[in-house]
Amino acid sequence: MFSNFNRCMMSFILVSVIAFLGGCTAIRDGSVRTAIEPAEQTVEFIDTWEIDKNQIYNSILSWVIHVYGNLDVIDLKDREAGIIVIKSSFLVPVSITYLPCYYSLQIRIKDKKTKMTLHIDRMGGGYPPKNSMASVRSEIKSIHDSYFFGIQNQTKADDF
Repeated sequence: MFSNFNRCMMSFILVSVIAFLGGCTAIRDGSVRTAIEPAEQTVEFIDTWEIDKNQIYNSILSWVIHVYGNLDVIDLKDREAGIIVIKSSFLVPVSITYLPCYYSLQIRIKDKKTKMTLHIDRMGGGYPPKNSMASVRSEIKSIHDSYFFGIQNQTKADDF
């Protein structure tokens, strides 16, 4: 009886290991990507404001300091041309770890209007599986919401 039990356990362990390794291969082959599709890589937001270009520019700089802690993330800023480019990253949960997602955020400024373009430059350790893209989209929306409400609240604070 003891030897039958050992054979049964060995068979169970062998089948379990084969199933596990087969599952790992399926996960690896089905989820790792070498590129993000173009539709997932760039997102644009156009916002309108009730303030002029110079006020918007100043408000964006204040927002950058509030969100990123300093102006070091700014790669390019030109008040006259109405452009600010930010380079930064956020973490994307993938399985049991996180991958950094590096992005550039270009903000074009006109009187009473801005166009924010967020472009995913690269991902640390490869690109996330498609099922992780919901986290990427959520983070992008969070960045825009922070930007929009930060500028909106600042213009209200200036209008006491």
